[in-house]
Amino acid sequence: MSTHIMGTLACELTDGPLDGTRYGDLPDNGEPFTSATLSVPLSQPAHRAAHAVYTCDGSCTDAGLLQFHFVRVDPPAAVPAPAGTHLSLAPAATWNSGSAPRREEHA
Repeated sequence: MSTHIMGTLACELTDGPLDGTRYGDLPDNGEPFTSATLSVPLSQPAHRAAHAVYTCDGSCTDAGLLQFHFVRVDPPAAVPAPAGTHLSLAPAATWNSGSAPRREEHA
């Protein structure tokens, strides 16, 4: 995992319960965002909430925002700790299998 944060990147979530939501503060550590997974709690407290899971295919909107596409909603028991908003730069298949992400940042 790279520990040097070079800045932040903006993204937009498409489809699912958070369709159209934009974030401007994803940490940019120089790693590619292709196959990145973003998990966002749908209510608070986050550790008791379902999480919307989105993945990035590397595409951008016309406004230059990274696009994250809806994959599924995970029930609270399926959410890896910590339970807040979570960005994993590990391939989605690794994260979905229940193993810990190899490279991760918390937004």
